[in-house]
Amino acid sequence: MVPITAYAEILSFSVNKSQYVSGESVILNGQIDSPQPGQFIIVQIVNPQNSDFAAVDTFLANFDGSFSKSYKADGPKWFQAGTYTVKVFYLGEEYQKSFQFSLGDSLESLPKNTQKLPSESLTPKPSVDVTKEPKTHIPGFPAFDKSPQYYIDRYNSDLAFKDWFDSQFSGQSIEDAVGYPDTHTPDFPKLDRSPQYYVDWYDSANDFRDWFDSQFPGETIYTVLGFPNPPAIPDWIRNNAGWWSTGKISDKEFVSSIQYMIDNQIIFIPNLSNSETVSNDSIPDWIRNNASWWSVGQITDDEFITAIKFLVEQGIIRV
Repeated sequence: MVPITAYAEILSFSVNKSQYVSGESVILNGQIDSPQPGQFIIVQIVNPQNSDFAAVDTFLANFDGSFSKSYKADGPKWFQAGTYTVKVFYLGEEYQKSFQFSLGDSLESLPKNTQKLPSESLTPKPSVDVTKEPKTHIPGFPAFDKSPQYYIDRYNSDLAFKDWFDSQFSGQSIEDAVGYPDTHTPDFPKLDRSPQYYVDWYDSANDFRDWFDSQFPGETIYTVLGFPNPPAIPDWIRNNAGWWSTGKISDKEFVSSIQYMIDNQIIFIPNLSNSETVSNDSIPDWIRNNASWWSVGQITDDEFITAIKFLVEQGIIRV
């Protein structure tokens, strides 16, 4: 656990075992001395690559400061063996413990599509929610910000990529794997435009949105492009936004919600590079207002996500 410093509220916690296998429950027990009314505990269980949450939870302690939670080590977020980290946040302080996890008999059920191509990783990405069907059997391929033409040209010019593709998509053409479904509208969508191009166009141009909705009633821009609709924003993120807007959780805890949405492709930001965590004094007040309005339904999901994307793209929030 992170060394305890001289704070009035001291959090201690433990996990019931040091090693788990698939299907077992990670049981978390803890105690807060002098718990503060209305102050929430945030729990994150982080995978071995530190790239995604295996579990996330937010809750209040019991009246006496005790708490106990159980998280089943099973499902699409638990597909990696290794060292998992339990992070517990309370009043802006972070505490950690780790445990070992092994896949046991479930290893053979994983998709065998993990061959790595030089210069570009095309392995399944743990940040993708694999409970939703990807466009292909390899999550993250094709990339949302790359056009079908990009991959077709690469297939025809890059022998290493061609060999990788042929080994993973036996009997399937590159056009079938990365191309768009046929529609009743000639030359739409165009192969030299990425899915992200069309989604951004739909979100920003009323005339295009009106045309699309009239031509494809009951469809979404994602399904017409051959992609699943993005996952819905979990309720716990909406709760976190409301709590952060009133100061009940810290900037760092709020940014962990944004990281979750990016990792799980709820928010897509092209060319996002890795950097440190948020600079805690840099988030402007207006986004705090947006978070408050969004948490009670006064602005839409799209309006809130647009604001978050702007902050990340401008480097005001760094994830």
